[in-house]
Amino acid sequence: MGGVALLVGLIGFDQVRCAITGGGSSCFVPSSIPAATPLPSTPRTFAEYAQSTQLPLGRWQYGGSTAWAVIQKRIDPRILVVMPQFQIISMQSLIPQPSTGKGIEMLIEGKLDFALASRTVKDEEQARAQARGFYLKQIAVAYDAIGVAVHPNLNINGLTLDQLVGIYIGTFTNWQQLGGADLPIRALNGDPKGGAPEILKEFFPPGTDYSPLVEIVNNPSDAIQKISNPTTPTEQGGIYFASANNLIEQCGIKLLALGRTPTQLTPPYQTPLVSPSQCLTQRQRNRLNLEAIQSGQYPLVRKLFVVVRADDSDAMRAGKAYSDLLLTQEGQTLVQRAGFVPLRSFATVQSLQ
Repeated sequence: MGGVALLVGLIGFDQVRCAITGGGSSCFVPSSIPAATPLPSTPRTFAEYAQSTQLPLGRWQYGGSTAWAVIQKRIDPRILVVMPQFQIISMQSLIPQPSTGKGIEMLIEGKLDFALASRTVKDEEQARAQARGFYLKQIAVAYDAIGVAVHPNLNINGLTLDQLVGIYIGTFTNWQQLGGADLPIRALNGDPKGGAPEILKEFFPPGTDYSPLVEIVNNPSDAIQKISNPTTPTEQGGIYFASANNLIEQCGIKLLALGRTPTQLTPPYQTPLVSPSQCLTQRQRNRLNLEAIQSGQYPLVRKLFVVVRADDSDAMRAGKAYSDLLLTQEGQTLVQRAGFVPLRSFATVQSLQ
């Protein structure tokens, strides 16, 4: 199912090459995430960057993908301490159904100074920008895994990518079809223009779309609430996918192992799985399996981007400065501590230890 789309959009690696022959396809994907080598001139810390760069002064508004929430909590307070004159203002709480698509749309319309994305800029978005006299530049800063969440009591622990696609295009409507209990599947999804929904759609067979039975939720918190606190026993069949970082530490859900085949199922968390009771009473938390994500064993991996208008404006320079800070040694260390895989490989910054 979805042979051509499999791995192309979801993994999002630049080197993916697919050749279509007859009724089949052949895709060659790097076996692991490439570790980029920093340029010798790359500043190590935010303080070094501030000293070597003329930052655009003022208040700069940004927003977009909800996958960025954990990174923002690590990065933004640090920026405020080191360079208070560079005021970055998150507009997430004021954006209805925040997502990559919404952030890029507001960037094009001049309502944001830069956007946070969890997928690449689409051709139609680039066309809308060019109609306004500029183009969009995307700057990769990290790798992120997409997690798939269900109720802890669901007696299924893993899915193949084809099975996950089948759920969201309406092929599978009951967990019994996938080896589980006789329980209706309640498929939840974020903004269809968001990063994760757009990426999963790359797996779909040509000409197919999300099933009309899929419920749209405002944000990951709403989805977690619906899955973890069902009002009836039949509602325990909920499923949702989003950035694994937004899901991994939640006590009321469990993340599924994923794989390209039934024999390749890999969990996005470090084993053993922390149970809901351990999570609630002992305050234990599941942790991302960064090794599986970086090695390519876990199949749903994407890049995170800062998107700017390439118009030589101060707003562009503000977005570029934000991405530059994320790509410093200090920024990539904070990215890794937030549970994401950094693009660049550095020794740990001593001042952060």
